[in-house]
Amino acid sequence: MKSSQSLPRVLRVVRQFSNHTEQFGYKKVLEGEKEGLVRGVFASVAGNYDVMNDLMSGGMHRLWKDDFVQKIGIQAMVAARRQTKSTEPLRFLDVAGGTGDISFRIIKALEKSGALDDAVSQETSQEGGLVRPGSVVTISDINPAMLEAGRKRAFDGRFSRQTLAHVGFREANAQTLPFEDNSFDVYTIAAKEEAA
Repeated sequence: MKSSQSLPRVLRVVRQFSNHTEQFGYKKVLEGEKEGLVRGVFASVAGNYDVMNDLMSGGMHRLWKDDFVQKIGIQAMVAARRQTKSTEPLRFLDVAGGTGDISFRIIKALEKSGALDDAVSQETSQEGGLVRPGSVVTISDINPAMLEAGRKRAFDGRFSRQTLAHVGFREANAQTLPFEDNSFDVYTIAAKEEAA
């Protein structure tokens, strides 16, 4: 086998440019390396991610997220479902949802509108068991450490067991989601660089 030095100059140049690069922070990395680097960064900060957001935004991220969820129009969607007598619960997918900031706001809005009560009464059999145990809100993230931080927050006492029955967690890459088409009513993503 010939070394790259013995290859004709044209082939060496082609090989050099065939290694495509992507931006990662302030440096370029080889295509395909970025996903692992992003995973590593978020794995290392998962336990302190929410505190970091508070410090970096001066707490403003909480207002941005409140506004984001308010603009979804959950109360209007719930009212429309009731008006049409739909028996299907609204289903939300929060991609790159990690620690649950957006999802937990959605859950609170659903609780406030009574939509979770509707979902429970429609999904409960006469014997009291769940007929369709599917989630109403699915938190999806590529990073298992971020999802674990979200699980811990979900089970810290802020929600009842009945409410938590409507929350699911799924490790998944935002670029290749493992869900059926049209299986969610609302898709949210509040991340920018991670999904790029």
